[in-house]
Amino acid sequence: MRSSGALVNVASAAPAKEPPASALRKGKLLSSGAAKAAAEARGLAVKSQEERTAADNPEKPVVSAERRCRRERTNELLLVFLRRWPAAFRRPWPLAIGVNAEIVAALAEQATPQEIGRAIRAWCGGDVYLGRLAAGKPRMGLDGTLGEPATEEQRSGANARLMARLSRRAAR
Repeated sequence: MRSSGALVNVASAAPAKEPPASALRKGKLLSSGAAKAAAEARGLAVKSQEERTAADNPEKPVVSAERRCRRERTNELLLVFLRRWPAAFRRPWPLAIGVNAEIVAALAEQATPQEIGRAIRAWCGGDVYLGRLAAGKPRMGLDGTLGEPATEEQRSGANARLMARLSRRAAR
């Protein structure tokens, strides 16, 4: 239940806890009246969403329209992959070496090799995919058949990428 913009606990009819100072320092949007009052009490500037700019939040850069279109196209292609090869793209599993060429040949009229490469990089760069590759799971062909497991070099490379990504997240 809401009352005059402040969050209210239905059981006790008391205002909800104010957000932690860390959330306020990071410049997150404040929607409730209590959160705005808490921020102002701490001497922090409160801005509406319209007043915020990319300079206010360097963690979230403004995404260009071209980049957004590329992301949308990548997601469309991943859906095409899933419909065409459900066994290989149902869940993140290490793909067999050389499937790129097979996919480019099969989808030559639907997408450019660059778009297909971007979609494959997005698929193969996910945390779960890298984790399974680092664990030495066998690679899978487009038809769903399991092949050779990843080599030690591939495993260590996937593990290094995954650990670097996790340490960057922890540092934020």
